[in-house]
Amino acid sequence: MMTKQFNTDPGHGGIKIPFQIYLTGFVFSLILATPNIYASTNHQEHLDTNNRIDYCLDLHAGSNLVSFYALPDDRSVSNVLASLHNQATEIIGEGIAATHINDQGWAGSLTTINPYSGYWIKTNSDASLCLSEATLIDPHSPYELHAGSNLVSFPFAGSINIGDALPDEIEGDITSIISEGVAASYIETQGWTGNLQSMEGGKGYWMTATKPITFSFNIPEPSVLILLIIGLAMTPTRKHKVATPLGHCIP
Repeated sequence: MMTKQFNTDPGHGGIKIPFQIYLTGFVFSLILATPNIYASTNHQEHLDTNNRIDYCLDLHAGSNLVSFYALPDDRSVSNVLASLHNQATEIIGEGIAATHINDQGWAGSLTTINPYSGYWIKTNSDASLCLSEATLIDPHSPYELHAGSNLVSFPFAGSINIGDALPDEIEGDITSIISEGVAASYIETQGWTGNLQSMEGGKGYWMTATKPITFSFNIPEPSVLILLIIGLAMTPTRKHKVATPLGHCIP
């Protein structure tokens, strides 16, 4: 959730009213306590009916543990990582990898990006991995885990508390979740403990299971509360232009 504010009458120095934006995975929803609000913007983004978005993941130099909640039709490594040019040197999945060779492109056993998997992407400098016309992944798709460590994605553009994101019936079968620099462990008498408190789209996760499990994350249903988003600010780590069935959005 992001909290912003805008003027009721920008042309006459009106008062600032706070509002909250909830990211549902399909559309940004604006929740206002005050009706009849005036707002203005200097541009619009066209929204189509295919749940497509343009977005970026900001990467730091070194190894980044990421995943993708939206992907273009061409999911080849060379296409998905095209915006990184020669800044990306390696991508590693669970048991597979590819290396970028200058003037030759990508080589290795990892050839296609799986939306349900997480990946380590190694870069030689800070970079932005940007995708255009990417189709949102069905957030209710089933995940199949094997016993042991599984490198998975999170199929939602926002973030959700771990305890809320996982079905109650499997929490005892997931013993730990590790992301880049953060981790959480499940203790039966305490629940989830550690410095990893929520799961977030764009991040990758190592989930350790005690046995084979098939489950779907608990993701909120798409919101259809509003057609327009007012004053939406880009987050430092991800930039969104959301495509929904609703029409036009004003970021």
